[in-house]
Order: sequence, then structure tokens, then C-alpha cells
Amino acid sequence: MTQQPQALPDLNGKFSRLLLSPEAEQLALQVSPLFLAYLKNKIAVYAESLVDTPLTYDPDPSRQVAAILAHERLRNFCQAYEELLAELIHATNLPTSTE
Repeated sequence: MTQQPQALPDLNGKFSRLLLSPEAEQLALQVSPLFLAYLKNKIAVYAESLVDTPLTYDPDPSRQVAAILAHERLRNFCQAYEELLAELIHATNLPTSTE
């Protein structure tokens, strides 16, 4: 008998959490080195965009606020992905270049 793949849970709710046992959480943290490389590349893209897109002054307050929000959005994505990468690396006990 072949095992059927499990259906993905509903991932659309931003504030909904999935109940995971400690064992399931440990399994979830075991990702491939290719996924870690993919995540690192995403961090680099956001970090480069953050550096390449200077926050310039705009006399129109609404456009200035929009520019600030776009800048903060990039920074927040970069920080969130860095946090996730750090958690995954810690869970896999992989050495990093800083160790």
C-alpha cells in the first residue's frame, strides 16, 4: 500500500497558527541545504534592494510616507528572513562561516 501525500493545511490566514507537537516542529525545521541556499539568496535580494533604493525626500507628504513604508517593508522582509535562516541553521546544527 502506498502512502498518500498529506494535504497542506490552510496557510491563508495570517494570524492562524498550526498546532505542532515538539517532535513535528523538529521535523519541520529539518530542511535541505538547497532550501537554506534559496533563503539566503532571498535575503541577499532584499538587502541589495534596501541598499540600492535610497530613501529620498519628497515634498509631497503622501509620497514621502509611501517611500518610507516601502523602505521599511524591504527592511522587515530582510529581518524576518534572516531570523528564519538563523532558526533553521541553529536547528540543523550546521557550522556557519562565523564559527
